Amino acid sequence: MKRVLSVGWKEWGALPEIGIRKIHIKVDTGAKTSAIHCLRHELFEKKNQTWVRFWTLPKQDSDQEVCCEAPLVDERTVKSSGGHATHRLVVKTKLRIGDKLWPIELTLADRSVMKFRMLLGREGMKDITVHPSQAHIQGIIAS
Repeated sequence: MKRVLSVGWKEWGALPEIGIRKIHIKVDTGAKTSAIHCLRHELFEKKNQTWVRFWTLPKQDSDQEVCCEAPLVDERTVKSSGGHATHRLVVKTKLRIGDKLWPIELTLADRSVMKFRMLLGREGMKDITVHPSQAHIQGIIAS
């Protein structure tokens, strides 16, 4: 039987494959796709595959940029709850919350006006139970 991870409406997580040791995540069952804040990006070739190098600000109240690299897996149009459509690049990496590590797809988006630099959507919620009245069930990651 698979172990189900319990999370609240917001959690601390990490994206170790792309060098993000700590990021505050909004868990959003209303969103289909997951997203991470992207300041800018560039495409490049690596091992005969298209990759994306992108810069993000994982800490909400900091201007310390982190440069990340991941394989490009898709490009798609994502609609907001208000119906506004944006074209986004999609990368795949692993997410850690608590002691669980699993692969997710992340769209690169401008989340500068959002409170959270990362949003975890339904497609990334494998074996997760969300408790919307609770927060930080998995605790805080040391930075």
